[in-house]
Amino acid sequence: MMPTEKRIRFYNYSNNLEESEIVLCGIPYEIEGEYLPLASQAKIRNTNFIREASIWLEDNAIATPTYYSKIKVHDAGDIESTDDLIKFTELIKKKMKKPIFFGGPHVCTYYPISIYKPRTLIVLDAHLDSKERYLGKDFNSATFVRRICRENLVNEIIIVGARAYEEEEYRFIQDTDKIIMCSPSELSEHIQINEEIYLSIDLDFLDSSYMSETPYPEAWGYTPHDLTKILKTLVEKKVEVVGADVSEFIPVHTLHHQAALAARIILETAALMKYTSKRSQ
Repeated sequence: MMPTEKRIRFYNYSNNLEESEIVLCGIPYEIEGEYLPLASQAKIRNTNFIREASIWLEDNAIATPTYYSKIKVHDAGDIESTDDLIKFTELIKKKMKKPIFFGGPHVCTYYPISIYKPRTLIVLDAHLDSKERYLGKDFNSATFVRRICRENLVNEIIIVGARAYEEEEYRFIQDTDKIIMCSPSELSEHIQINEEIYLSIDLDFLDSSYMSETPYPEAWGYTPHDLTKILKTLVEKKVEVVGADVSEFIPVHTLHHQAALAARIILETAALMKYTSKRSQ
C-alpha cells in the first residue's frame, strides 16, 4: 500500500515517516491514461528527474528565513494508482503529517482535497480547470475544480494567474460565489490571517519561457519571482498549509534547469509549510 519506485531520495532527505513533519509523494504522469502518449515520450520518469535535480540545489530557502535541511521531510516514493493515492493520503492525515504531492496530472489534487477538506483551496494555474467536459470526460485535469466546487469540499477556491480558458467555464466561475479569480498582486486581499489552506501549484502558472516541460505551456505568464512573492504573502498571512501539490511536469525534452526549478518550488513549499505551521511554533 505504501508508495514504491524510489530510486533516489528527494534532496537526500533520510528522515523516516514517523519522525517527519512533511511527507513527499511522487505521482508519475502515467497515472492518468489520456496523457500516456505524451508521458511515453519522456526519457526519464517525471518524479525521478525532479528528484535527481533536487540533490544539486543549495540549502537556503528564498521565501522564508530557513534552510531546507532543517525541515523534517520523508520521501515516500511514488504512487502508482489513484486507489493507492486515496489510501496513502488517508494514512498521512491519520498520522497528522502534511503531504506534498508532485509531478503528476493536476486532477490528482481532487483526492487530497476530498480527504483533508481545508477551508480554502489556492490554485496557481494558467487555466481554470473548470470545464464541464474535456476529451469526452467529465473528470480530468481540465474539469476537477468544477467537481470540487459542486461537491462543496472547500468553502472557497482562489485561482491565481489564470489566462487561458473557454467562455463556458469563465461564465461558470462568474456564476458561483465559491470561486475567486485574481492576479498574484491581488491575492492578499482574499486571504484571512491564520487561514487553513491547501496550496496547488500547476507548473504552467509560470510563463512558458521558464516552464515548457508541461503538457499545456502558456505564454504571457508569471516568473519565479512572482511565485516567490505569493509564498511571501502566505507567510505574512500566517496561513496553515495542510497540504500541497506541484503538478504537471513531463520532461519530454529533458531540460535539467526546468526540473531544478520544479524541485526548488517543492522545497519552497515545504519551507512554507514548516515555517507557518502552528504545531511547530
